[in-house]
Amino acid sequence: MWVLAPVLLLYVVVMTPAWMHDHQLAGLVDRALGYPLPKGSDLGDYEPQSEVRPGADLCNYHVRFEIETEASAEEVLTYYRTAKITPVGEGDLAVNVWEPFGPPASPMDDPKENGGRRRIIVELQDNHHDGGFWDLRCL
Repeated sequence: MWVLAPVLLLYVVVMTPAWMHDHQLAGLVDRALGYPLPKGSDLGDYEPQSEVRPGADLCNYHVRFEIETEASAEEVLTYYRTAKITPVGEGDLAVNVWEPFGPPASPMDDPKENGGRRRIIVELQDNHHDGGFWDLRCL
């Protein structure tokens, strides 16, 4: 038992920054998905994606989700750039949106067949959080 105590303590020390970043990222996901969607929009079929990424010894948080909407990609971009979603730290969220390109995989992917609704992917980035040196994912 005494032999495991130092190993367990080392594990807790090494993992604590990762657990803290995961907690902050989960809060950002909750705030992003809890924010009202643009008018005439619904969340897409796919589960939201989120991850902590490296950024020059800093941690960057990325949240990506899909919406089905009547709005254009430009309107969705404007909507989320002006949204009052609280970032983890100080500063602003970077917002990117894009529309899948190419022939529709099914009639539901074709705005002409789907009542003018299209799938748009929204990505929020909350960058430059300290503590990256201690979270191995941020190196």
